[in-house]
Amino acid sequence: MIKARARRSGWAVLFGAFALTATVLFAATAGAQEERTTDDQQGDASFAASAKTRDFTKTSIKPQNDSGGNFIPADGAQITVPGNPFSFTKTSKIVTINRITITARITDGDSGAGETERNDLLLVLDGVNTGIPLNGYRNGLQDTRTNSGVPINKRALRNKLRQDGKLRATIKDRDPGPNQDIILPANFETTLTIKGEIRR
Repeated sequence: MIKARARRSGWAVLFGAFALTATVLFAATAGAQEERTTDDQQGDASFAASAKTRDFTKTSIKPQNDSGGNFIPADGAQITVPGNPFSFTKTSKIVTINRITITARITDGDSGAGETERNDLLLVLDGVNTGIPLNGYRNGLQDTRTNSGVPINKRALRNKLRQDGKLRATIKDRDPGPNQDIILPANFETTLTIKGEIRR
């Protein structure tokens, strides 16, 4: 009788250990599976998000505004001809803007290396400050320069483009004052290039 009880007790202990081991293994497997599933879902979501957009480059070339050989205040000066802004097509699905590049010709910009307007003349598009400086326009000289950068106010710029695909270009002087004037020469075409992402 004692031996039988001992035998049954031994089997109970062995069965309990087996059950505990099986439970631990099942939990570990389930946890690993859950972790893989979560990672896969995140990876799939990331892939799906990237698959919905593509890179784009859009360029517009327009006659540059002519100040008639006269000095005009740099602050508020219009680079594009009034009523003839930069124009782009198929802009309603633009998701973000990553880089803007402009080529313009300015006389006496004072934004050359070491000059007073260095980093002070900024590109404004349709009233939105891009934060991109118009540098390299030297004192007393006529220069054609290309300036490029990652714009600030990306969302506002994107929304402007989505509306009608048109952007008028002007200049903002961060510290306007007397004698901070420029000349916009005639017979030049200004170029604006925009890079970003657009929905497929």
